[in-house]
Amino acid sequence: MRLSRHQLLQLNKIKYLPGKKWFKVASMVVVILLPIWLIYRWWGGSQNNVNGSTSEVLSSNSQILASTPINVNVPIPVLDAKGVSLGVMTMMVTDAEKRDEIIVQGKKANALEGRDFLIVNLKIINPIASGVGVKTRNYFRLNVNGSSDWLAPDIHNDKEDNGVEVQALSTKNTRIGFPINETDNSLILQIGPIEGEKQQVPLLF
Repeated sequence: MRLSRHQLLQLNKIKYLPGKKWFKVASMVVVILLPIWLIYRWWGGSQNNVNGSTSEVLSSNSQILASTPINVNVPIPVLDAKGVSLGVMTMMVTDAEKRDEIIVQGKKANALEGRDFLIVNLKIINPIASGVGVKTRNYFRLNVNGSSDWLAPDIHNDKEDNGVEVQALSTKNTRIGFPINETDNSLILQIGPIEGEKQQVPLLF
């Protein structure tokens, strides 16, 4: 049976109509969902950036494997842009801990097999009426097993440009740390500014 031209046109319309409807529906779904997705991505990304920017290194609730007191105070003179003294901050180095687990930027970090984290706890006191950044990683070096090398902390809360921000007239608790071997039996912590007096403290766990 042969179909007329009119019948063929109608058949083609019927044949492609579902596709057109699907395209229209898909377009409407995209128009509705795309703004929602963009808002979610923007908000979620902003939240992640806020959390990540703190770079906080925190001890976890895991058991402390060992600890030892240090109790060393480091004066930190603060000068303005013209070199005039604004006052002196104090960094109290309270103690050191061995842990196999810490929290870094809100995520759990486990030491590799045969390794531990050496965490040094600090308290920075700012008696000045303005916030001050302290690059804590510049104040510590670690000697392991009598080596000639002095290691800088791999774990710290310093921001790249300004270090740890200590607000005016406040105290900031923070930490620095080193990955070490479980078998390391001689640990000497050097404390002090890059240019200035330093103390070497054996860590007796």
